Amino acid sequence: MKADPHEVLSIDVPEWRIVEDGVWFEAQERFNSRGPRAPVGRPPVRYALTGIAKCAHCGGAILSARTRVYGGGMERVKVYACSRHHQRGSAVCPVTVYQRMEDVEGALVDYVSRHVLTERVLDEVLAEIREQLTAQLPKRDADVATLERELQDMRVEQKRLAKAVALADDVPELVTELRQRSARIQHLEAQIVATKKTPAELTKLVKHIETTSRTKLADLRAALANESDRREAFLALFPGGLTFASARTPDGKRQVWRIAGDIDLGSLVDAAGSKRIATRTPANDCEKNDRTTGNSSMESGGSKRIATPTGFEPVLPA
Repeated sequence: MKADPHEVLSIDVPEWRIVEDGVWFEAQERFNSRGPRAPVGRPPVRYALTGIAKCAHCGGAILSARTRVYGGGMERVKVYACSRHHQRGSAVCPVTVYQRMEDVEGALVDYVSRHVLTERVLDEVLAEIREQLTAQLPKRDADVATLERELQDMRVEQKRLAKAVALADDVPELVTELRQRSARIQHLEAQIVATKKTPAELTKLVKHIETTSRTKLADLRAALANESDRREAFLALFPGGLTFASARTPDGKRQVWRIAGDIDLGSLVDAAGSKRIATRTPANDCEKNDRTTGNSSMESGGSKRIATPTGFEPVLPA
């Protein structure tokens, strides 16, 4: 039966204690002297593409694993593989590609360095920015006139609201309206100043973007070449992630990863302009006679189709 708490009688029986008082208090003192434990979380990511890439077939993350190399005896090497297949088997994901980590990263770095992070591509990006700024120049006078008319109207309304607030009693709605008009006036004034920039000022801005972009281009290339910085470079270039699809070499004998993704060159330029090079599909469209680079072709809209090279050494599961 469940008794009322007031009817329960508590009796202290020292000999029934599991831990003696001295031991208990000493243990508590040690806990207090050590302070709170650091939160336990996931270890930092150690590899360049884990957490960035996913399997095209099942959507699972691409992980790093150790397995034997095809034709390499009992040697185990680090590879990239589909996490769902590796952990749960072919019933969940039938993609059995296990490929050397250095081969995948090296091929991706080689392709990006040779076909994307180049002076030619950067010149195309900067040329598009110049064209966009030039196209906006004819609209500047009309835009300024519209903004100035709205600014004049806002100032008239601001004066009327200020008089109403001064004459009326405490009316929170009027005060709120007055604050909104004041904020809008500040915004319009900033827009007008920005729109009234002269062509010379715009040219100076583009020149600054060009100088900064070339420095960032060199920094990105250096980061890709350095294994410790490679992950940060991939995160900057592929903010939307990468997709790994199963493919085979031109002779059909070996399995390899086919990598696809959108390369965002916004990290190379300032807020004045950015360029996205999009991969339409993860299809295997490499030239069969070129086993070191992927096929690259400019398309309408300023996009570039990229694909990683084929011909990697295959790695089979243990």
